[in-house]
Amino acid sequence: MGVCTSHSQKQRKIKEEEKNDTIQQNKNSNNDTLKANIENVYKHSKSPSSQLSQQGNQKQKIDMGMILDVGRRKRGSVQTEKKSQYSQEKSEYSNKNKSNKKTFKVNIALKQVPLQQCYEILNYKEQNVQLRHLITKKLRIGTLYENNSLSKELVKQILELQLFHPRLQNIIEILEFDNQILIVKEHFENKELIASQIENQTEILKQIIEIIEYLHQKNIIHGYLNISSFRICSQTEKIKLIDIEKILSKPKHTEEEIQYFSPEACNKGNIYTKQRDCWAIGIIGLELFTNQHLFHGDSIESIQQDIISNHEIIIQTVINQISNIQYSELLKLLLSSKQKNRLSLQSASSHICFQSKQVISKKRINQLIKKVFQLKKKSCIYQCLALFIIKNINIDFNEDRENQLFYEMDASNDGKVSKTELMEFMKKNKFTEDEIISQFLEIEKQNDGICFDYNEYITSLFETSTCLIEDQLQDAFSQLSYSNQGITLGKMISLFPHRENQLKIEFNEFQDKIITYPIFKQIMGQ
Repeated sequence: MGVCTSHSQKQRKIKEEEKNDTIQQNKNSNNDTLKANIENVYKHSKSPSSQLSQQGNQKQKIDMGMILDVGRRKRGSVQTEKKSQYSQEKSEYSNKNKSNKKTFKVNIALKQVPLQQCYEILNYKEQNVQLRHLITKKLRIGTLYENNSLSKELVKQILELQLFHPRLQNIIEILEFDNQILIVKEHFENKELIASQIENQTEILKQIIEIIEYLHQKNIIHGYLNISSFRICSQTEKIKLIDIEKILSKPKHTEEEIQYFSPEACNKGNIYTKQRDCWAIGIIGLELFTNQHLFHGDSIESIQQDIISNHEIIIQTVINQISNIQYSELLKLLLSSKQKNRLSLQSASSHICFQSKQVISKKRINQLIKKVFQLKKKSCIYQCLALFIIKNINIDFNEDRENQLFYEMDASNDGKVSKTELMEFMKKNKFTEDEIISQFLEIEKQNDGICFDYNEYITSLFETSTCLIEDQLQDAFSQLSYSNQGITLGKMISLFPHRENQLKIEFNEFQDKIITYPIFKQIMGQ
């Protein structure tokens, strides 16, 4: 009886700590302390983060200005400016779309805890805060909002949508205190597209289409697309979309954003459609070549009038300068003046200019497929813990280097590889029909189906049994456990709600339904 009582008391204590972890503390003094800390750090900061810096110096422009001016003169003088009605209409997407719940990912959570309990403040500039996690030492970027009805609606949408994509600056978590909301996102050293020497415009455009098509599949219209919506990761040379909060909160458009309006958006008011995003991507595609903006004016109305009056001659003038015929043909299709004739992103992503001619060895493909479906045989707890470590602990694993093949398999850009997509990928890489059937029969003998998503693919490539050292395991355990006594079922469900049923079943195997550190090490040694 004494042992049972001890276990029961231990479990109650952990549950109480788990509950207290989400309750706001020091309500009266927290806000003043936060502001004082931020101001103190800001005053003593020597070098602001590259991610928080203002717009960089513009890259020296190639002599496209003269070409565009000539184009305008061919068309004639700009017609008399006319005002167009501006309405801040809501996007046609519904934030109730929850189809992503089945995706394997770490859930974005709202925590009511003081910032100082989780992060060290490194730098502060306007709304932006550069942070370092106290346990893992990972750098993060935060955006501060006043705690009001608008910011609460933004948080509600973020939590409902649970967006995740490697081409997105993903949101890690949200902290809430008295009068502040802090949205914490990935940190990455970056550079601006417009100010960078872009050698492979086709690859950059492909990546832009990938992330915006992902949003379209979630019924989310961007509506604010411009070349500053993206940054190039300095380490990987891959792009990330950085303005997801703007898409959801729908503020008033800036003059720079107006330059990417489609003709129908200028004529009919501020409408939100997928075709309008396609147009904006086409304009970005041209700017990757020109390194400068195409439409100008000293007011919103004059920029819109320049688009309405001169878009055809300006676009044609620039396209005539592009030597890559396939690239220029794609841009023409994205920039059709008639909205109904504009190429969809689903069709654009399979355009011939993006089709790789490289053949990947059968041996490598077989190894990758084997690893993915071996992961699926492992426990749900192992899969969740491994993914958490990849996303939150400083480890020697370059995710961006490993994910290129996934994008070639995921033809629909929905973050998942279906049986049909895998079959087409294998055919493209010289597998015979008999080889594919044989491979699929073997997989289906031991699995419910042939489908996997991005995080399953990435997690399968990370060997936890050989790649993790003791310090990394301890860091992960400290983040996941309460008072270092153990990882609870409640904690795991909060991070992986879509795996709740499986987690409940597997936690029954552990005493008091708690994963202690020795058990944690044993699981990660699989």
